[in-house]
Amino acid sequence: MDRERRNLYFTIPTIKQNMYTIVDPKKVVHPLRKTLSDDDWQRITNAILEDIVEDVTITELDAYADFMYDLSASKLQTVAGTTVLQ
Repeated sequence: MDRERRNLYFTIPTIKQNMYTIVDPKKVVHPLRKTLSDDDWQRITNAILEDIVEDVTITELDAYADFMYDLSASKLQTVAGTTVLQ
């Protein structure tokens, strides 16, 4: 990978090139998802179901939305994901 393309890979989460999408996994997962405990996930879920907005932060809701998007995308995916190595 040439220097210019490598720099783009590390600065932009998604790059369209030819027919492939280059994705840096560290930039497409909400960083808070890695630090939330099971109790935190349960608290956020309860706050959403019971409409109690005082119990969660906007950042936690954003991480939850990121998780739910990934979950629904994985359930609706019609073909297996592929990895192209060059």
